[in-house]
Amino acid sequence: MFNINLTKGSISQSVWTLKVNPFTGTAKVRWFSSPLTEYRHTGVSRRAILGLMIGRDRSYGQWVNYNCLQSHQTNILSRMWREISTDMADEEVAQASA
Repeated sequence: MFNINLTKGSISQSVWTLKVNPFTGTAKVRWFSSPLTEYRHTGVSRRAILGLMIGRDRSYGQWVNYNCLQSHQTNILSRMWREISTDMADEEVAQASA
């Protein structure tokens, strides 16, 4: 894991610690609201992690919300939509053959 040092340069008001790994696509976050709990996010865009490591002029809280939380919710919604559309297609085939 690569630690993003939050004490030098820019200080985040929401993220306590942020550890990212561009090889595995994981991020570990500790928020100021719950500094004893570490949240592990998998499936994070490797490109986004590299962009965070190179360009440090962004809000870490916004980065985590967009790349870890929102992308996870989008993946869940995409999976649910695929299941619904597959079920609908199966019902249409069953009605057509009946």
